[in-house]
Amino acid sequence: MKEIYVMETNKGCIQVLNCLEYPMRTIKGKSIGLHRYVFEQVYGPIPKGIYVCHSCDNNKCINPEHLFLGTAKDNQQDALSKGKRKRAKNKSKEYTTW
Repeated sequence: MKEIYVMETNKGCIQVLNCLEYPMRTIKGKSIGLHRYVFEQVYGPIPKGIYVCHSCDNNKCINPEHLFLGTAKDNQQDALSKGKRKRAKNKSKEYTTW
């Protein structure tokens, strides 16, 4: 298993340094987001279909205090409330953009 290099940021994130996007690990032959793995180790199983979201908005953060469970809609609303996404309108439907 490849070593994980982390540092603590000034916002309290425990940030994985040696990855490009979401830190991933192979556990029992299955690829899993490291933030999900950490959440399960600290808080227990994650219900099927539920996201592990970052309150800090740092996708490289694995600090369990910065992780919370939510649906896809919860994750979108969290991003919208923080100005990370904007809601756009199309004549036929409303959709969310980055």
